Amino acid sequence: MSTVKKVIEDLVKTLKDVRIFILTVLLASISLLSIILWFTGNSKYRYVLNFEHMNKPGLYVESRFLPKADAETSLRMFIDDMILGPVGDRYRLLFPRGTKVVSCFVNDGILYVSLSEEAFYIDGNGSSENKEGAEIFRKNVFRNFRNIDIINLYIGSRKIYED
Repeated sequence: MSTVKKVIEDLVKTLKDVRIFILTVLLASISLLSIILWFTGNSKYRYVLNFEHMNKPGLYVESRFLPKADAETSLRMFIDDMILGPVGDRYRLLFPRGTKVVSCFVNDGILYVSLSEEAFYIDGNGSSENKEGAEIFRKNVFRNFRNIDIINLYIGSRKIYED
């Protein structure tokens, strides 16, 4: 008990020195401000996407941060971002370049996505085959949006790869 008392007395003597006291208060203030800003300043949501690698088998993961929005808007932003493709230069696009989302909506847990005709044009090395791209698309949506039960994917008004 006497050693604890001695340590506390030494700490009080040290804090009486004005410079150390000011430094301690400043450090505590900065720490408190950082914690407050960290809790209140997060305006983005993290999504995890899978893409095929160009040279290796299997799927590889990328993280994306998109602004927080209502459910329908965040789903549309997610799908638009996923169709743009991976950030990494050694990953394949899900669908060929130029593919756009024509329409996207959810009805009773069923997601309806219509892609432009450019999704039919396979460009070999740059994008996945349509069937693999559609499967990875489904995997990405199901992983990030738990409220989606079924995905109906259309390319140029034709439904593709029914289960």
